[in-house]
Amino acid sequence: MKPKYLMSLAGAALLASVISAQASTTLSVVGAQCEGGVVNTFGGLTNTDLVCGTSADRLLSANVNQGDPDGNFYSLGLAKDSSNDFGGAMAFEIAPAFTGSAMIFEVTNPSNHYEAAQVFVSSALNWAEAQFMGTVDNGDGGNSTPTTTVNITGGPWSYLWLIDFSRGLYNTTASVDGFDVDSIKLSPVPLPAGGLLLMGALGAFGFARRRKA
Repeated sequence: MKPKYLMSLAGAALLASVISAQASTTLSVVGAQCEGGVVNTFGGLTNTDLVCGTSADRLLSANVNQGDPDGNFYSLGLAKDSSNDFGGAMAFEIAPAFTGSAMIFEVTNPSNHYEAAQVFVSSALNWAEAQFMGTVDNGDGGNSTPTTTVNITGGPWSYLWLIDFSRGLYNTTASVDGFDVDSIKLSPVPLPAGGLLLMGALGAFGFARRRKA
């Protein structure tokens, strides 16, 4: 390959790699405290004062899909009483590492099952390092507009955490097993302007080399 083509091809390769990375952001469950109805611990988080529920179809973390909701869900688990704001947690690995927005869909029929979850991120699978990003809810049991989107700042982050916050936000909730996670939709931030300028400069440099040759 002749040297005069190298810089323009490098710019094209960089652009292609960024587009590919943003288009293929994936989530994989790496821990769920109520998986199978058993209170599990992981990554520096221990919470045994937890009600996981008894319905088998709500205790499969694999029910949480990426993208649009499909009606299947996983219940995070509820704190036993109002003395604890937090219920069960689950964690996802994000690949590649992510900064952007996360839309979290919950399954709710209008009722007094008021439910919420808090969203955290971290670079390592360790709850002690998790940083709070925001709270999502089911809109007073489906009786008002829910909060579904959280902006993920800083990072990029390798792990996304959800922990039930139903008792913390709704102290009169009649929920029995916490926030019901149907699906999560990630929207990575666009390529920064600096990256676009860099690729433009690489392409221009390659073009100038060709003209000079």
